[in-house]
Amino acid sequence: MSENQINQNQNFEPSYRYPEAARMLQISEETLRRWVSQNKIGRFKCGGRVTFARRHLEEARRELLPQKQKA
Repeated sequence: MSENQINQNQNFEPSYRYPEAARMLQISEETLRRWVSQNKIGRFKCGGRVTFARRHLEEARRELLPQKQKA
């Protein structure tokens, strides 16, 4: 494996399409699409394809989803 291939592997960040991202956030795809149209969640766009990195989902979970109260 060349040094360039090693660096590319270290920078690899998995991405998720709408169904997986919505499932991970436990929201509907409709809600996720609304957040995208309102620029409330980070994402990558390449052509017509939208994907979400784990960091986008973690930020959305912190900032957009209500926190459950501890009893």
